[in-house]
Amino acid sequence: MIKHLKALTAIALFGLAATGHSQPKQTSKPVDFLAEPKAACDWFAAQSLRAQLNWSKPGADGPYFCQFADQFSAATPNYVRAGRAILDTKTGEVSIGLSIQALGGEATRADAEAALVTFTLALYRAQGKTAPAEVLLMAGGKATAVVKLGSMVVTPADESVWKQHRVIGFTIEAPATAAAIAATQAPPSAAAQAATTGLAGALAARCDAAIKSSAFEGKPSIELSTYKRSEKQVAASQYVFEYTEPAGSAYSCRVCDDLDPKINCGFSFGALIAYGFADGKEGRVPAELDRKCVGALQKQLKNPDDKQFVDLALVARISAKEAHTEKSYVYQMSVKDESAEYRCVIRKRDLNYSVEQKRGDDWRGLVGGVMM
Repeated sequence: MIKHLKALTAIALFGLAATGHSQPKQTSKPVDFLAEPKAACDWFAAQSLRAQLNWSKPGADGPYFCQFADQFSAATPNYVRAGRAILDTKTGEVSIGLSIQALGGEATRADAEAALVTFTLALYRAQGKTAPAEVLLMAGGKATAVVKLGSMVVTPADESVWKQHRVIGFTIEAPATAAAIAATQAPPSAAAQAATTGLAGALAARCDAAIKSSAFEGKPSIELSTYKRSEKQVAASQYVFEYTEPAGSAYSCRVCDDLDPKINCGFSFGALIAYGFADGKEGRVPAELDRKCVGALQKQLKNPDDKQFVDLALVARISAKEAHTEKSYVYQMSVKDESAEYRCVIRKRDLNYSVEQKRGDDWRGLVGGVMM
């Protein structure tokens, strides 16, 4: 079991954080989250935290768990809220973890501790319980020792986590109930299985289309139908598809449902695809470049205080038309009901890009870098 929230630190560093917190929403029926850890996942989602991983068992030998956190805006200071629920059927233990990460030069530990206390109170209130004084003291930075409360053990995050990442938090552990363990053995409902299968199929189709349509120097000449495709879910609504064929060439496509408002796909937008040969030669595939250009433009145009990484309403208003040249992929872009003209220019030889706005007869760069 993870006792010191190092995994929760990874959630925050993945690009999930929070600014101010509104009054948390309440669940309609109080549930003991240690008895039903999946209910904690549902509660995290109800607080508008985004899923990095929904309740599942991603590793064959690992535990069942979920992890959620808020997205953040450019305004600082920010105080990250992140939550995680774990059930390890091997050890028979269940745990709930909360953390806060302080971001920005003006962010203080005292305010992070206040945010953690608020988060803790809400967690207990959602279960119809009163938060134990010992847990509140720990959340507020007034106690650093492990606390035993009946069958529960409450462990604070290591001080090193604050020093390295400015993250504070704690986990609450207890023996898992027989009912909770039994629930993990139940097969998914037909509706849940259909949704998972449908999502995987839709994301795989995006990878297939991107590989087939992409033209670049050194692209394997073998038809995609020759490749065997395998899949692995690596996060909530995020998959890696591996393509292999007997001669040794291969593709790897990481893709996320980046238009789902309940899911965190990080800052990336569009599929990330690489290829390789048996002789070791490898490179990147120019994939879903129009989607990536739209993502880069919306990031520049959206309100900097908006906590979403991707403003879906703005994305829906942006159009991108191909205007490629011999040396560059070019997309002419515009925003519905606005007169401004934009373009995204991606150099074919190294995928360096620039998103630009037209000013008079000239183009002014807004953002640039390497298109992944």
